[in-house]
Amino acid sequence: MAKKIWRVADLHQDQQNYRAHNSRNVGMISDALREVGAARSGVIDENGRILAGNATWEVLAEAGIERVRVVETDGKEWVVVQRKGLTEAQKKRLALFDNRSAELGQWDTEALAIFLEQDKEALEGLWHEE
Repeated sequence: MAKKIWRVADLHQDQQNYRAHNSRNVGMISDALREVGAARSGVIDENGRILAGNATWEVLAEAGIERVRVVETDGKEWVVVQRKGLTEAQKKRLALFDNRSAELGQWDTEALAIFLEQDKEALEGLWHEE
């Protein structure tokens, strides 16, 4: 598994991102980065297109984070970020920030509707209610 350091500026957002990031959602991610630093991984493709982590990418530079450690994988292993040096209070805050910021995001229903017209199979099984 190769590791590389990229610049935040080397990455670019997925123009077909189906999450709509509002100011509360992005603000919470920004607050988390400032308070406890980066902890969650993102996912990019071979060309630096962000597949997961678009909202985090939006605020990395303003939080003073300019480098991205890229770990190449084929999806047959779980890539985990191990954070060191956090106090117990920071660990609790990190977990709360992570869950709350995800909760504040919303789906871009217009983009999803267009996507549904183009590729219904890709959404199969994602919204089944029990």
